[in-house]
Amino acid sequence: VEEAKIGDLLKMQITASKKTSIIIEITDEDGEQVQKLNCNTTKEFKCETFWSIPKGSIPGTYNIKAYDSISSSETKFEIIMK
Repeated sequence: VEEAKIGDLLKMQITASKKTSIIIEITDEDGEQVQKLNCNTTKEFKCETFWSIPKGSIPGTYNIKAYDSISSSETKFEIIMK
């Protein structure tokens, strides 16, 4: 599990199988959504976006789910104290 600190800029890179609009949802340990981002793929089917971990975020394990109309992928990361 990747670790990040409050205030860090989290870089998300996604590759799709077609030109599409991707929705990225970040949820906390309780499944509560803390951020929702949209990203459109390039002609190479890649999408790159950033999320600045806000001050006041609670340390713990967070989930990132990226999906389009056909498929989805998830990964976890840990917010740690500085």
